[in-house]
Amino acid sequence: LGKTTPIQRRGAVQYIYSDALKNHLSQPGGFILLGLYLTFTWIFDLLPPSYYSFSGGIQYTHVALCLICQDFVQFLMHQLEHVAHPKMY
Repeated sequence: LGKTTPIQRRGAVQYIYSDALKNHLSQPGGFILLGLYLTFTWIFDLLPPSYYSFSGGIQYTHVALCLICQDFVQFLMHQLEHVAHPKMY
């Protein structure tokens, strides 16, 4: 990408990736939202019939991909909040 110029007065914040990842994974908000979503859709039979069948076992790769997709959607919503914030307040 080349040389970048920070827009913060004190310069760009230096992150230690492992610490930032631990901090991100320890935020429970996304898990609460996901839990509420899954509870609501399960109780009101809004999920596809395959979700209610245990015949195929748990496909852990699909579960991981769903969690990654959910995290990405939350990231997009967070980015949108940064853009919309000045207009909303």
